[in-house]
Amino acid sequence: MTTYVIVQWTPFPGEYQPIAEWQLQEAEFDLRLNKTHYYEHATRNGNDLTYSKKIAEQIVSYWLKRYSFAKYQIKERERE
Repeated sequence: MTTYVIVQWTPFPGEYQPIAEWQLQEAEFDLRLNKTHYYEHATRNGNDLTYSKKIAEQIVSYWLKRYSFAKYQIKERERE
């Protein structure tokens, strides 16, 4: 099953890194994605939280509305 990890551009060290978990929690809460706890739609893949493409796109859209200057990517990740 293919899932997707959301990465965000960070100026230091100048590369894309997985989005912070607090950002995922805030987006999930405001988008009302969960009924009982955070990460209901997420899968832990190594150290990263991965989502379906639809939910990853919703989370990226949520953050782009707040921080239009930020750069995000959704990267495909095979389940380990």
